[in-house]
Amino acid sequence: MIVTLEGPGGLNDETEEEVDESGAIRLHYIGNLAAVGKTTTLLEREIEKAYIDKEIYRQVMARVKVLNRFYFIGGEIKAGGRYPIVGEITLSQAIIAAGNFTEWANPKKIILVRNNSKRSIDFRKIRTDPEKDVPLKAGDSITVSRGLM
Repeated sequence: MIVTLEGPGGLNDETEEEVDESGAIRLHYIGNLAAVGKTTTLLEREIEKAYIDKEIYRQVMARVKVLNRFYFIGGEIKAGGRYPIVGEITLSQAIIAAGNFTEWANPKKIILVRNNSKRSIDFRKIRTDPEKDVPLKAGDSITVSRGLM
């Protein structure tokens, strides 16, 4: 998410913050602030209050913009859908998060689409060499192909 702080005296600070595994964002001078499950308006008010309460700014207006930080997974996977990217996540972690393969999956043919570019991945190679595990980016789409019976 992008957090913008505005106020008198030329205050115009913009920072990009990621929600960590505990559901918090870390902001300059005030530290961690819970973010998960809150509307952007509520989060903006809590950010403003935290800066004013700690006497860092007398007046501050916060604006929060949530970025598209999701990947999509489907095909022969048990729980396909849209998943948030929290921290760094790899293809193998995404497959585990989605409940792993169905019994009809073809782990040799996983299709990763990124920025309109298609790539075929053999999951067996990732298992034997974790260095080949692909880090995911926002907007990635993963499709696990069906194998022959």
